[in-house]
Amino acid sequence: MAKSSADTGGAAVPTLDQAATLLAEKGVDKGLWAHSVMVAIVAVRLAAALQRAGVELDMNAVAAGGLLHDIAKGSPKHAHAGAHLLEEAGYNGIMEIVARHTEFIVAADAPVSEAEAVYLADKLVRRDNIVPLESRFEHATTRFAGDSKALAAVTRRRAQAIFSLERMAKAIGASPEEVAQSPSGHPLENALDAMMDAMPDPALLHQQPAEADVDREEP
Repeated sequence: MAKSSADTGGAAVPTLDQAATLLAEKGVDKGLWAHSVMVAIVAVRLAAALQRAGVELDMNAVAAGGLLHDIAKGSPKHAHAGAHLLEEAGYNGIMEIVARHTEFIVAADAPVSEAEAVYLADKLVRRDNIVPLESRFEHATTRFAGDSKALAAVTRRRAQAIFSLERMAKAIGASPEEVAQSPSGHPLENALDAMMDAMPDPALLHQQPAEADVDREEP
């Protein structure tokens, strides 16, 4: 795998090696590592299907953005904190992907983008399991049942995710939930599969949190 970052139109994108190093150096735990890799895999599957349907996307940005979408998890407003971290690292080519992975507002006639592929992939993965969109939000609704403000956020984000799911289905000509379950055969997916099985140096990773703390969903 290449060691230098891609640079298209002045927007630098890390290679998967560079992205994995950034994530490991951040000190993420094993659960977040597995979640990040799986989101990247699903994002690549969606993007590959979009490419087959004629949509032009930067696959390297999709893979790296998926892997790093939660790099600032645990920080306030972690999506924007992660984008800032990547800006400081010089990877402005995936800042928007990371910044928009929790909230995605888009016009109905806007083209599907790399950021939307990663956004939807994140909504189809809970921990490191691929799940139906409704299952993802049913879990969040139960989790925040006693918090009216959080429930309002869940409802808003569910509507955004359904809208994105429908846009993606129209662009692909197939169910994104089914696409998420099917290997794409893309070389980037193969590289990500290897990362799932080859954890970084354990000294760089935190201990796995207790079960109650593993769930990384937010409203």
